Amino acid sequence: MLEASDKGQHEYVIGSCSCLAGDQFCVAKFDEPLQVGQKLHILDSAGYTMVKLNWFNGLKMPSVYCERKNGQIQKINQFGYEDFKRTLSLWSIE
Repeated sequence: MLEASDKGQHEYVIGSCSCLAGDQFCVAKFDEPLQVGQKLHILDSAGYTMVKLNWFNGLKMPSVYCERKNGQIQKINQFGYEDFKRTLSLWSIE
């Protein structure tokens, strides 16, 4: 696994797809250039993922995964259209 390096020659802003300020996780340097499709492990970001669960600008909600100590990856939750529709119906219009 490629790890960040303080002396790396390849610098990247690691972020997500919305304009929320918190979607820029960090600036990281690597010894080798990153490749499209390469996985990055962003540690200690679960709290951010949980508190930013909203349908801001129509963005899909993130699926929530947990990587176990044995390397197994388990999907904890996945959101879909029914979840979106349910959140819109919290108010009743009469």
